[in-house]
Amino acid sequence: MFCFFCCLMLFPVLGFTQDKRSVYTLEQAISEALANNWALMAREEKIDQAIQVKKQARAEFLPKLSTTYGYTRLSEVTTLNLPLPGISDITVSSEDNYQWKGTITQPLFTGFALISSYELAKARLRRAMGEY
Repeated sequence: MFCFFCCLMLFPVLGFTQDKRSVYTLEQAISEALANNWALMAREEKIDQAIQVKKQARAEFLPKLSTTYGYTRLSEVTTLNLPLPGISDITVSSEDNYQWKGTITQPLFTGFALISSYELAKARLRRAMGEY
């Protein structure tokens, strides 16, 4: 029994005494340093941000589509009573009224605001990439 407890005490010590360090080559050290460099990761995020801003500015040239939908329930049906002989009341609306609208908007001239914002986005992208 005593031998069993001694073996249990020695196994963890034997496991920790083994040296598990690895040797890095110069290429491995450089690649790991570049992968964990916060300044480089921040630069890449700024470049990605500038790319997205440029895409957004380019999308402003495209037409915009919008839709709206409405529903109205009236308590009474609206009728029109004309004092003409032979014509009874005319129903103008129903109790349930549905409305759907679709619009397409294309800016024709915005005072060069769209072109200016796109050119500014391109300049910011060049600056973020380091191309002055």
